[in-house]
Amino acid sequence: MPTLPVDDVELYYEWHGNPAGPVVVFVNGLLTDLASWAGHLPFFTDRYHCLVYDCRGQGQSAKPDHVYTIRRHSADLAGLLAALGIARAAIVGLSNGGATALDFAAAQPARVTALVVAGAYASVDAILRAKLLSWIGAMECGGSPLRFDVALPWVWGGTFLEQNYAGLQGYREKGQNLPIAPARNLIAGALVHDCRAGLPAITAPTLVVVGEDDVLTPPALARAIAAAVPRAELEILPGLGHAAALEQVEAFSRLVAGFLARVESVA
Repeated sequence: MPTLPVDDVELYYEWHGNPAGPVVVFVNGLLTDLASWAGHLPFFTDRYHCLVYDCRGQGQSAKPDHVYTIRRHSADLAGLLAALGIARAAIVGLSNGGATALDFAAAQPARVTALVVAGAYASVDAILRAKLLSWIGAMECGGSPLRFDVALPWVWGGTFLEQNYAGLQGYREKGQNLPIAPARNLIAGALVHDCRAGLPAITAPTLVVVGEDDVLTPPALARAIAAAVPRAELEILPGLGHAAALEQVEAFSRLVAGFLARVESVA
C-alpha cells in the first residue's frame, strides 16, 4: 500500500496514467475517498500523470483524533508533493477538495500550473454552517447512515436524484464504513474555513465550476470565487447539483481536460 509520511500522518496515494506527462492532482470531496475519481481518470491518463490521494481522515490515510482544517489539508498537499518531488502541478478539487485547492494555490501560487475547483467555497457563511452542523447532529443521533440521508438533498441535484435514487444507496452503504470520529473532524475542519483574503494571490489560470442547482454551495459562492481570483473563469452546469462532477462524469471530465489543454497551449 503506497503511503508517505507527511508531518504527523501517513497519506495514501496512487499514480495513474502517463509518467512522462504533466502532473495533475485530484483532491477528494469532504467525506469521500480517492475512489470517487475512478470514472474521471480515463479521460486524463493518456496525456497526464495523475495523482490521487486520501486526505487525512479519509479512506486509507491516517485518522488522528483532531480537527482537520482546510489549512491543514493544504499543508498536507504541499508536503505530499514535496515528498514525491513534484515542483509544479495542476490541481483539481471537488467541494472540500476545491476549498483545499484554493488555499494551496493562494499559499503557494508558483507551484500551481492550473486550478479547477468544483462546488467549492472560500468561506463558510451562516447558511452553509447550518447545513454542515445538521450533518454532525444527524451523525451523532443515527450514525453515518442518517448523516447520509440528511445530506442527500444537499449534495445531489433534483433531476439526478429522481433518476438515480436507488443507485445512490451504494454510497450510503460505503459511508457506513467511515468512522464517526474522523467524519466529525472533517466536517468540523470545514466549518472554520476562510481563505477569501488569499484569493487575489492565486496566479494560475482557474476554472470555477458549479452546478446550477447546487444547494449546498450555491452558484453565488462560485461567482464570489471567480470574481476574486485574477485569472478565473466561471462555468455553471445546467440542471446539476453540488456533486455535478459525479452526476455527469464524462461531461465534467471533458470540460476539465479541455481547460487544461487550453492552458497548456498558451503557457
